[in-house]
Amino acid sequence: MSTDQSTSGAPSTTVSDEVSGQGKDTVAYDTYRKTVSEVKSLKSKLAELQAEKEAESQAKLAEQGKWKERAELAETKLKEEQKKAHMILQNFGKKALEGVVQSEALKLGAKPEAVEDILKLADFSDVEIDETFNIKADQVSLKLKEFSTKKPYLFSTNAKGVSDVVPNSKMNSGTKSLDEMSVEEIKQFVKTLK
Repeated sequence: MSTDQSTSGAPSTTVSDEVSGQGKDTVAYDTYRKTVSEVKSLKSKLAELQAEKEAESQAKLAEQGKWKERAELAETKLKEEQKKAHMILQNFGKKALEGVVQSEALKLGAKPEAVEDILKLADFSDVEIDETFNIKADQVSLKLKEFSTKKPYLFSTNAKGVSDVVPNSKMNSGTKSLDEMSVEEIKQFVKTLK
């Protein structure tokens, strides 16, 4: 590498000047290398933070999914409990209806051993039962009267009427009314009834 001399006598750029210029580039390169390494470390930290954030969002979604599952499970349990309650109410209503049917059937002269058969064979589905399980006895007796015409062998021919608990005002033509009797006379009258 030769140096060129100009006519003015000032030297132009030499190799040593070029090398010294490269020295300035070397310092800039060291700074560049440091900056690049800092950028790389910041990028890796950013990637780690983004991964953590993604993991947290996935965890939140998983928790929300668990809440959905828990809500669905609670909803199915609620439906099962409602079904149980409905079945209990139906069974209670059925038992109440059976009690009314049994008493009305016996009043109408059903054979006591045939009451269970009457409960199984007769249709009481349209008898009204309210929320407090009150049953209209007149509807039941009407159904039983219709049923007794279809299945008369379940009812006895000599059906007893229900005896009234309140005695008549005059028992016999020769006796006084209860209002007119004294306590001793009522005791004597009761003994004769036994």
